[in-house]
Amino acid sequence: MMNTKKYKLKEVLNISDDNNLVCFTNLTSLNNNNKFNKIIASSIIGLSESCGYWSACHKLDKDVFIIDNDQDNSQPNIYLVYKEKKFIGVYIHCGLFVEDFEVLLKNNKYPPEHRININDQKFLIFRTPDNELNPINKKKIKKESLIKDFVEERTNNNKFLELNVHKGKYNIYTFNSAIDGAGDAEVAGHFIELKKID
Repeated sequence: MMNTKKYKLKEVLNISDDNNLVCFTNLTSLNNNNKFNKIIASSIIGLSESCGYWSACHKLDKDVFIIDNDQDNSQPNIYLVYKEKKFIGVYIHCGLFVEDFEVLLKNNKYPPEHRININDQKFLIFRTPDNELNPINKKKIKKESLIKDFVEERTNNNKFLELNVHKGKYNIYTFNSAIDGAGDAEVAGHFIELKKID
């Protein structure tokens, strides 16, 4: 648990395995075969080049997002965020150094980078194998059970989290850390604020 003045962050999901990416979506999207195939076909190779920096939040499809690793191939840490004991969202920390969440929130007041729609009250966040480095062997799994088997395997290995939320649209913010020695801002992480937009 990482504590600040107003916020508490609880780390979740297994980060011990290499060659995993972080994905988040809703239940309807995960159960869509076309979107699911995009998820399991994802790879860090080419992701950073497509936007010019590392640890970016990439929109794979409508309401399907993936976070690539940092320049050293370090995987993000995932935290549940609480304010005054109330759950308010998920923070995906991408930097090597843990920065004060409250400071990051205060210093990053620009509009959200993306928005995600939850139409089934289920917010899903999980680790998915990098397809280039550790592809899923779909030939060994029956097509009709592929999604089910994927979720079950991820869940059993503490790599899949399902959160109950209200239906609606939610903001996704990208936090930049302090300017580095080269004068460039680095991505500190991404905050999915699970507070329904009025």
